[in-house]
Amino acid sequence: MRKILLGLSVTILSLGLFAGCDREKITKEDKREVQKSADSMEEETDTNKNIDLLNDDFESFSKEDWEKIHLSKRDFKKFLKEISEKDNNTEEIPIKATLIDNKTIEVVFDNSDGESLENIISVPIYDAFIRQLYIHSSYYEDKQPFIRFLDNDGHLIGELDDFADFEE
Repeated sequence: MRKILLGLSVTILSLGLFAGCDREKITKEDKREVQKSADSMEEETDTNKNIDLLNDDFESFSKEDWEKIHLSKRDFKKFLKEISEKDNNTEEIPIKATLIDNKTIEVVFDNSDGESLENIISVPIYDAFIRQLYIHSSYYEDKQPFIRFLDNDGHLIGELDDFADFEE
């Protein structure tokens, strides 16, 4: 009788553990679904402000002009995708800009020139442009993004966590 009770106890305990594992699995899956729903709701409420101003000349933007602009997360990603598309009408270095995570952007120049003069000169220009749009997007949370610049071979050209300082 004791063996039967011991066997039943072990069986019930084992089933309880397995049931606990399934409950944990369901909880993790539920958490993922809740997070997806929260992200999609956030994107729906994440709105742009005066995005049409971005069609104007950036070089003439004042601080007040920038304060009027706000990009949603979706439109910031769209902007990165658009600047990554090749434009045969310009002589700009083609790039591929990717948001690695909410605080890191990777820019790859479409060449294998490493620290060539052209790449080095392009870094602060692209950095200022991308950084300014990031600051005026929903990704910005009082912390500058980390922007990494590479060439096609993966050679590091520059890494910046704030606007480039030309006075050094």
